[in-house]
Amino acid sequence: MTEVLSKVCVKCSTEKPIIAFPGRRNTCQACIDLARVRTIEKKDAVAFSVELADRITDMLAAGMTVAEVCAQSAMPTPRQLKAWRRTHPEFDAACDLAETQSAAAHLDKAKETLRKVEDGKLPASDGRVLFDGHMKLAATLNPARYGSHATVDVTSAGRPLVDFGAAVQALIDALPTRALPAPEPLDVEAVEVPTLQ
Repeated sequence: MTEVLSKVCVKCSTEKPIIAFPGRRNTCQACIDLARVRTIEKKDAVAFSVELADRITDMLAAGMTVAEVCAQSAMPTPRQLKAWRRTHPEFDAACDLAETQSAAAHLDKAKETLRKVEDGKLPASDGRVLFDGHMKLAATLNPARYGSHATVDVTSAGRPLVDFGAAVQALIDALPTRALPAPEPLDVEAVEVPTLQ
């Protein structure tokens, strides 16, 4: 039985000696220390301002995640951002709108993925996974525009070509309107059944 003398760090993807990993962790000590330094740097409170709130909503609308936004310098921590959303309802509404608008960014990424597959820069199987993922995110973030019921149609100005409610009503109206015949009376005699004792 051979003993493993090194392993690959899940954060930096570097193969390091086994002694670089504390305990049974899969992250090396250097990456753990770097994460602690970043956390300490982020502990400084950031004051709410309208300008900063606008920058945050712009980044969210562009498709960035909350973690990516908060990782930037001079941005609040995720916990501070949640507190801002609770205490500033207008900022909370703007963040919700920005997340809905970010669906367009995922649609753009799906288009880029298709282009990479067409150019041969990405295998079709990988492209399919990425494309489906971006389309699912777009449909989840903005179901009214990109949901499963939505269709891309440039001729109907955003309205469905077929009004399904009207089509169902037309089918109902087309059913025959004659009344069903009255049921015939049944001629039944009562019979006494002996009981067991």
